[in-house]
Amino acid sequence: MKGGEDSIPLVHYCAAINRRQESLAESVARLNDLLRTRAQVEIEEQNSEILQSLNERTSSQLKIQKAVEGLSIIVISYYLFSLFKLGLQSLNALGVVIAPGVAAAILGPLGLGIIGFLAWRIQRVRNH
Repeated sequence: MKGGEDSIPLVHYCAAINRRQESLAESVARLNDLLRTRAQVEIEEQNSEILQSLNERTSSQLKIQKAVEGLSIIVISYYLFSLFKLGLQSLNALGVVIAPGVAAAILGPLGLGIIGFLAWRIQRVRNH
């Protein structure tokens, strides 16, 4: 029995080593989970910063687009009134005299209607 008695401390030692290895394996698994979670949090923060940057760019682009639309309406209005003026001058050259007040009364609302229609179309296209 002496050989059996000598092996008992060895069995206890092996069992203690086994428990220690299991404890270390659990600690490593927990540490791995913590590192994975930390990496995911950092990735989420980076994604949030990227999305915020994209949102700011989109906002800037929308402001630029609105400014361009406004300028387009102004330019179209200028050309439209220039065309009306040329039309009136050609009528005047043909001998049809139109008073400036009458021309403004007729062409003003017509021009505003066309400009309003263009603005409405731009707004409708932007909303789709």
